[in-house]
Amino acid sequence: MEFLAVNSLSMKDVRTEAVILDNLSFTIGKNECLGIVGESGSGKSMTVKAMLGLVNPWLHVTGSASFNGKDMLQLDDKSLRNIRGRHICMIFQDAMSAFNPLYTIGYQLIETLEEKMHLAKKEARQLIIAELERVGLRQVPQVLQKYPHQLSGGMLQRCMIAIAVAIKPDIIIADEPTTALDAITQGEVIHLLHNLKDELGIALIFISHDLGVIQDLADHVFVMQEGKQMEYGTVEKVFKYPKNDYTKYLIQTRKKLSYTFEQAIRKDNS
Repeated sequence: MEFLAVNSLSMKDVRTEAVILDNLSFTIGKNECLGIVGESGSGKSMTVKAMLGLVNPWLHVTGSASFNGKDMLQLDDKSLRNIRGRHICMIFQDAMSAFNPLYTIGYQLIETLEEKMHLAKKEARQLIIAELERVGLRQVPQVLQKYPHQLSGGMLQRCMIAIAVAIKPDIIIADEPTTALDAITQGEVIHLLHNLKDELGIALIFISHDLGVIQDLADHVFVMQEGKQMEYGTVEKVFKYPKNDYTKYLIQTRKKLSYTFEQAIRKDNS
């Protein structure tokens, strides 16, 4: 069953007539992970913002983005906000900027659940504590009392994942959630998202420039360059038998970098 079907999604800047997204199409179903990959500026993040109505008014979006049979591009603001807040959640690249520095983490997480889930404060607190423990945070009552700057990047990402999971959406969009993290924490966050996807049966859209992450996590991959769709298919098919020259270039570049790294490690250990 398709949760989301995007067809001929395009976006143009009406001030300059510049085409930012050009005729993009993909689908995602229950418990599937779609990886959107491409270099910086390829339009990965803009694609999901366009389908969710999170773009500036001078950007004109056409095509369709149907969620459970409803085209989000045709919905009024109230209906679209309900989908964004309840059925489709986003985990942003910079976790620090996602939280208000003036309020404690606990206040912000609990307030979000009160609003989105219509829960009493006590219920919201119990739920967020359970979800923070689920994502691997320790001493959760103390974490809730801290301000964003008092937590590490990895802890803040886990807080963002916890609030998304607590809302129980149909789709989680993770927009390069590991970019600002160290290698070990990156692996932990990716492993956590993979387990939550399988455990909860949610669909996951994972945006990244890291082919290795996409290959490990995704079921299907959507390759972009300069706002255009270069290749789309199963991870196995695209990585083993890429058809597009740009996709071949990305895969070959990754192989060369991996080979160089392996050679350097062997040299240091010899």
